[in-house]
Amino acid sequence: MDILLSGKEAVKKALEVEKEKGAEIIIADAVSLEDVSLLAEAVYSLDWNVLAIDPGPFTAKLAEWNGCATQDRKSAEDQSMADLNGKVLVVAGSATPVTKVQMETLLQNEWAVSVPVSADKLIPQNAASVEEVHRAMDKALEKMKTDDVHVLVLETCLTGERINLTEREKELNLYHGEAADNINRGLGDITKGILSQTDDVQGIYMTGGDTMVHTLKQLGTKGIQLLDYVIPQADLGTILGGEHEGLVIVGKGGLTGEQNTAIKIVERIFAEANKQEVLNEA
Repeated sequence: MDILLSGKEAVKKALEVEKEKGAEIIIADAVSLEDVSLLAEAVYSLDWNVLAIDPGPFTAKLAEWNGCATQDRKSAEDQSMADLNGKVLVVAGSATPVTKVQMETLLQNEWAVSVPVSADKLIPQNAASVEEVHRAMDKALEKMKTDDVHVLVLETCLTGERINLTEREKELNLYHGEAADNINRGLGDITKGILSQTDDVQGIYMTGGDTMVHTLKQLGTKGIQLLDYVIPQADLGTILGGEHEGLVIVGKGGLTGEQNTAIKIVERIFAEANKQEVLNEA
């Protein structure tokens, strides 16, 4: 990181030194997309034949520098939310501070509303759990009837009390990890119930890897057709199999992104849903 923070020329020099030593594989560190872009610029300026091995951002930046990729994706940001049809459902099961800030930022928009879900009530998987699923589902469907609401957030991290999952598992005689699984399974049940009663949902944004897995399992999903990424580790695709095949989805890790990431993802889901609709009509 010391070399990277010293700028492009320092990075170029370091890369040249390693190559002169006979290195065939060079691993570079980075903590931001700006770092990745700087690395790509340095590699491009060396005019080397390079095979990029990374989650995607470095490959994309290197392709841009080489002139074989452009940032030409059309975003729903170009449209007014009032002009959009349908809704995007956000399932926020992650309890990380990053997710909390992203959800709070998203909900500052008048077109986004939340439905708080009691994580504690979902843990036991009993009658109270079933009641909470139906309560949240009914509340969500009620709010979705409002024309100027385009994004509905199912959340457990903004309004609920912080739960010590280990203690709750001991109290309920659950195995390690079962409390979190039950919370995410409950969120999946709520999502399934909503989709069974409305055709307005254009896509689902799921934050938290376990949340995505359990939600898609509850929907009977067989797989995911990957299309693109919105940001690194926030992948865009459509559902394969089940009753909701073709529905646009984005899955994102709870620690990924910055303050406005949720807004960008929602906009991209709307744009992709519109694109898929046009393709289906054609």
